[in-house]
Amino acid sequence: MLREISDAIQRSSLQPDAFSSYNNLHPLPYPPPPPPPHHHRLPARYPNSEEGSRTYEYTFSFLNDNHNLWFTPFRNSGPGAALPESPPDARGLSDFLLLPPVSVTLDVETAHPRLEVSEDRKRVRWTGTLRSLPDTGKRFIGSPCVLGSQGFTSGRHYWEVEVEVAGSKWWSLGVAAESVERKRRVTLTPETGVWSIGQLGDEFDALTSPPSPLPARPIPGRVGVYLSYESGTVTFYDADTKSRLHTFTGNKFTEKLYPFFWTWDENQWLGICSGSAPGV
Repeated sequence: MLREISDAIQRSSLQPDAFSSYNNLHPLPYPPPPPPPHHHRLPARYPNSEEGSRTYEYTFSFLNDNHNLWFTPFRNSGPGAALPESPPDARGLSDFLLLPPVSVTLDVETAHPRLEVSEDRKRVRWTGTLRSLPDTGKRFIGSPCVLGSQGFTSGRHYWEVEVEVAGSKWWSLGVAAESVERKRRVTLTPETGVWSIGQLGDEFDALTSPPSPLPARPIPGRVGVYLSYESGTVTFYDADTKSRLHTFTGNKFTEKLYPFFWTWDENQWLGICSGSAPGV
């Protein structure tokens, strides 16, 4: 496969039109979304010991001048083939790699009274000490939650969160709708306006209804969150290995969405990694 790609790159001098013949050989059954600049699709075959060979279509991106490539399979065809694990956005993992992270800070006016937010508003932890704070109407009272300061009503946005994995067993992070329940206990499911993953005791789950166990072991110490508003998807990644953990699909977002954090681990921090630019 790598030889085929290398030959194609040399023939095309990195011009996207040169790859159209490859797509014509294995057309998709539906029109795929157009790739962004510097993304190309190329079918490739590799041997399978049980079923012969399968055909995959890959998106690949030129990430720098050395022509380093990032591959994401988004279609698998052939006898007995099944769709591979990949984000529903056909641009795939390479898309979020090229997306600069948003600069997320915590909104202290939403923080539960037993949560402590750091001075730089980048970290939060459960303290167990009930503080006397004004109820701004935005504050969570029934569950130990806090939202990010910036909400999103369009576009694609990516940010990363550090988890103190050693000693942490009760945390969740993701995205919440502006209308999420704040005065009573929050049920962490999409039906209540929360799209999140987390560790609840010894379980590491995508918080669907019922929860969907995640295979990642060890539990990632840095989690990436990728919101694609118009696509109606929220995808989580192990930010260190760049592997996908889970994607929430089939949503039609209509209200403002915020970065969401839930923690019940005393003195264990959830920390937002520094962002460099707004989303697009």
